[in-house]
Amino acid sequence: MFEISLKQLKILINIFDFGGVTGAARALKTHQPTVSRVLRDVEKKIGGAIFEKHQARLILTKRGERLFEYAKLVLTQTDRLSADIRLINKNEQNFISFGVDIIAADSVIAPAIKQIKEKFPNFAPMISEGKTRDLCAELVEGRHDFLVSTLPKDLNPSLEYEVLFSCSLGIFGRSGHPIFYDDKNPIERVPNFPWIFPSDPSHRLREMDRFFEYHQIQRPQVGVTTMSPAVEKKLLLENDWLILAQYNIFIEEIQSGAVKVVNPHFNFNSIDVALIKRNSMNLSLAHETLLKAIRQESVIYSNIQDTLTEVA
Repeated sequence: MFEISLKQLKILINIFDFGGVTGAARALKTHQPTVSRVLRDVEKKIGGAIFEKHQARLILTKRGERLFEYAKLVLTQTDRLSADIRLINKNEQNFISFGVDIIAADSVIAPAIKQIKEKFPNFAPMISEGKTRDLCAELVEGRHDFLVSTLPKDLNPSLEYEVLFSCSLGIFGRSGHPIFYDDKNPIERVPNFPWIFPSDPSHRLREMDRFFEYHQIQRPQVGVTTMSPAVEKKLLLENDWLILAQYNIFIEEIQSGAVKVVNPHFNFNSIDVALIKRNSMNLSLAHETLLKAIRQESVIYSNIQDTLTEVA
């Protein structure tokens, strides 16, 4: 059995990355004989050459390929372990900065943070809520670790994503709303009632416009503007307002029967919410735990949406 130290593994990787002993010594700010000695010692231990020259380039031998496969795995895990141990020893908090838009904030972020707080009591999330385009630009600049937001059409090539869930939207009114009084198509009478409009130019306004255009309905001009779900609920339950919103905002109200969906078969009700991060992002244990929690809550949220859509 042979032993290879972490320092030796780092030196070998630098030899390969910088094209030889001289480049590795310069990058590591050490002496060339020291690097050469490490290479000879490791090759002696594994019983053969690690590198060979090919057209003035270093390439890995079969022994070298297998060694590097494990070396990179060991060094990556060691770096993560060191970072987490430093946090524990210094009693520092696990600062994770991420951006969210209103859809993600209302659906999966809060329960995911509650879940990770149980495992990391010192977890300190730094959450920025904003528009997806602005958040993506900040992510590219390195101001966030990742985003949970609607998926933009023109995603920067330096970013990668995974779709977490599709967000359902519906037109809601209180159960005693006049729009439900007779058997006429309620969609045709949508313009006859006041609406709650969001005060920001978000996805809801765009979806409203698409909906009205599709059904050739004139968009209602009367309404109030709000960004608070609590205010929206109060207005909806006490007045003859209509609102285009996510199903999750009215989960309890739909289950209790206080709120109904005007059109359960809404034509534009699928908005993809994605986890967006930089390519080859280095994840800490706290990062991975939080992302796992977000994925779990996304599955739960999707199931709730499916159930409510059937109920509606």
